[in-house]
Amino acid sequence: NWLRTDQQLPAAAEDSSPKNFYLLLGAGLVLVFLIYQYNIKPMKMLTGTIAGQYAYADGDYSGIFDKYHQALSHNTGLDRDSRTSLIQLVNSHPQVLTGLGREQARQEGDYVIGLARKNVAYDPLSSLAEMQLAQTLNTVSSLYIDDSQKFSYYSSEAEKAVDLSIQASPGRVPIYFVKSQIYLMRGDKEKAIETLKYAISLNPEYSDGYCQLGKVYVYYQDQKDGYDNLGRCIDLGGVGSLSSADFVKQMINYYLAKKDDAKVLKLYERLTSLDGNDAKIWANLAKLYADAGHKDEARKAAIKAAELDPSFKEAADNFIRSLK
Repeated sequence: NWLRTDQQLPAAAEDSSPKNFYLLLGAGLVLVFLIYQYNIKPMKMLTGTIAGQYAYADGDYSGIFDKYHQALSHNTGLDRDSRTSLIQLVNSHPQVLTGLGREQARQEGDYVIGLARKNVAYDPLSSLAEMQLAQTLNTVSSLYIDDSQKFSYYSSEAEKAVDLSIQASPGRVPIYFVKSQIYLMRGDKEKAIETLKYAISLNPEYSDGYCQLGKVYVYYQDQKDGYDNLGRCIDLGGVGSLSSADFVKQMINYYLAKKDDAKVLKLYERLTSLDGNDAKIWANLAKLYADAGHKDEARKAAIKAAELDPSFKEAADNFIRSLK
């Protein structure tokens, strides 16, 4: 008989809804943590980093560090890029430190050194990280010119870092420029020049070596050696590395006196990038182009001069007609 009255039915399944609820809750919490850790926090860091760069553009030097302190307080896995952006900003534009009050500048200088050391710790074999640390230490040493003991400490640490950078990549020429700057900060002319000459020997066709050496010679009032090297810098296409409009104008005056029109032309081209709102610079460049037989470039430069200063328009029109 297939029907048995004594057959036991299976027990009802235990209600698992509470267990499922806690499993879902735990998974949800993990998801929220991951989103916060790997999306929200990095976004806050990135937003703060951008705000720091905007503060620099606005000339708010104190604000730069406020924004970066906030950005890097989140401790994300992407902090190295943010740290590097501040390190590079300070090394390229030391005025963001020197433009602060002395005590604040020193505090923020130590903060940036700490960031550079974190980058070195992240990749101990990185020549670039050690070089950036050396630059930062050298920049901060300038804040202690009136304190020989602390200046010596920071300068010594900078030299150690740059030597480690060289050890990691001995053929990398720009590292020696940093080492030369450390010696210049100490006032050691001979070692600075010796270092730059060695850098040039590593790559005689690299224009920046001559640019750096020429500026050092001119700084120490050695005009002949200075402009010989600066001339080599220009001939090798290194005029773009000249970043001071005043220094470029000084070079223009020197080569004008030497009647070296080719170098003067290249320097005026560079000057339009550094001080491009001066109509006189464009007008002079137009004449140099015309003298060199570059009529189309001369016409464009004359038009630019007239755009910047309408009082140049009549002269520019006459000049352009003369080109035909």
